[in-house]
Amino acid sequence: MKHRPITLKDMALKLNTSVATVSRALKEKPDISQEMRTKVKSLAAELNYQPNPVALNLKYHKTQTIAIVIPKVVHFMFSTMLSGILEEAERYGYNVLICESNQKYDREVRIVNDLMKGRVDGIIICFSNQTRNFAHVEQVLNSAIPLVMLDKSTDMLSADQVVVDDYEGAYQAVIHLLEQGYKNIAHINGNESLHHSAARKSGYLDALSAYGIPFKKELLFLAEDFTIEEGQLVAKEMFSQKIKPDAVFSISDEILIGIHQYCKSNNIDIPNDVGMVGFSDSTFASIIEPSLSSVYQPGREMGKLAVERLLTLIKAEEDDMVLIPETYVLKTKLIIRNSSIKKM
Repeated sequence: MKHRPITLKDMALKLNTSVATVSRALKEKPDISQEMRTKVKSLAAELNYQPNPVALNLKYHKTQTIAIVIPKVVHFMFSTMLSGILEEAERYGYNVLICESNQKYDREVRIVNDLMKGRVDGIIICFSNQTRNFAHVEQVLNSAIPLVMLDKSTDMLSADQVVVDDYEGAYQAVIHLLEQGYKNIAHINGNESLHHSAARKSGYLDALSAYGIPFKKELLFLAEDFTIEEGQLVAKEMFSQKIKPDAVFSISDEILIGIHQYCKSNNIDIPNDVGMVGFSDSTFASIIEPSLSSVYQPGREMGKLAVERLLTLIKAEEDDMVLIPETYVLKTKLIIRNSSIKKM
């Protein structure tokens, strides 16, 4: 037979005192005598009293739950960020509700609207590649629900964000390719409404300019899904046109892996015919042959920092404080492998 949990009322009856006195004694309030505090704590230990978290959360209008909205759980970068989020949330006693938009704008909007109706203490969001309208997130901010943008953010919102130095990562990647002697460097980019896409394109363009290489619009390609399959389609288009690239800088490793597969299937030598650098430094980058050069992002650290900032915002909301939105920029690192070093 299952016994019901011991309550404050049970202890108050046993000690012939009020529930309020028992509660304040457990909280070590100075207006309760040391003798009573000792009695209450001894009885609580004897009866194995455990506070009711549901009741506490209802009292303080908290759920101890935060939500993370990400495009894909299985994606390397998102999964590493998620591991940091889960680790940091657990350290502070928070549960995490994981929501996947599957890179679909409509689904992202539905998820965010549902989260506003439900009870979460805060939201971390990484936008889908399709997201160009941010009205759904503006509603969250207007409703005073704490929110942090992670990795794929936008400058169109006045909100906290945790990102990497996308510009510098892209700039160093393209400079590396130029130093290897590549000149017709293609860039596969994404939705420029999102900061990371715009910043990586700027880094690409500025690196070309630094070497006096004119930008050719025929070497700029747009990707939507960031998948291996999409990379294969981009490669087919890229190598069938009049101006063919001798190197590729991709916004993501997944797209580049698709291009890598296309090249191997069509006897295009990597890195002599075409050099390659990706972004994120996924697990696959180091195990395929030839291995892929890529820009490393500290995903786990980004996830942990996003939780820390979100909890700061939640605490400020409880204290009726207004914090100025902050942008946290973490450094990247270019990992050079065989795909971008020409053989002598």
